[in-house]
Amino acid sequence: VSTLTASGTVAVKVSASGLVPGTIPLLSYTTFAGGGSFTVGQLPQGVVGTVTNNTASKKIELIISSVTPLLWTGLINGNWDVNTTTNWSVNANATVFLQGDSVRINDSAASTSVIIAEAVTPGSVAVSNTALAYTVTTTGAGKLSGTTTVLKQGTNSLTINGSHDFTGNFTLAEGKVTIGNANALGATNSTTIIQSNGTLDAAGQDLRTHKFIVAGSGLNGQGVILSSVQLQN
Repeated sequence: VSTLTASGTVAVKVSASGLVPGTIPLLSYTTFAGGGSFTVGQLPQGVVGTVTNNTASKKIELIISSVTPLLWTGLINGNWDVNTTTNWSVNANATVFLQGDSVRINDSAASTSVIIAEAVTPGSVAVSNTALAYTVTTTGAGKLSGTTTVLKQGTNSLTINGSHDFTGNFTLAEGKVTIGNANALGATNSTTIIQSNGTLDAAGQDLRTHKFIVAGSGLNGQGVILSSVQLQN
């Protein structure tokens, strides 16, 4: 803007996904008037930051100090829905999932069966499981969508059923991932990256339209990509 006039304290509400620590310019101006100041009105769940007037660069900036992903608890049931069920926590407080939230699934949950009940667009998904094996399924219009990335860590297994169309990369860093649908790994223009201690079980699904980057010999040397059942025609 040319001239930005602010009086008193202006609360700034920020709605965005995929935020990471750092500085984000919100508004540029040529002249600042009014002598007002800026503060955080609302940030996405798990995001801690401040809003400041950088008079040197003539920008209103959001400075993010930390981002804590929502943690899956499954205390109510197995449903992953939007703004409905408090199957998540952030900083030990029960909460619902909102579109754009980054999420983490680990060994602390009460339910290891995650049912995606509608289209969800998380900022990112990390599954880090050593003690617990997880299964992700869908019901109705449920799917992982948007630009989210998926990271699988931990030596235990993850089974993914249903068709998903997220466009971010799927990184299998550790453990075994078994799929029950040819589109379980997201849109065909995304890339599946399998690192040296990860194994993908295609389970008979035709993955010829997907892109892969692979390395190593897989989890415990059992192979990077295998199929526990015959390829479906």
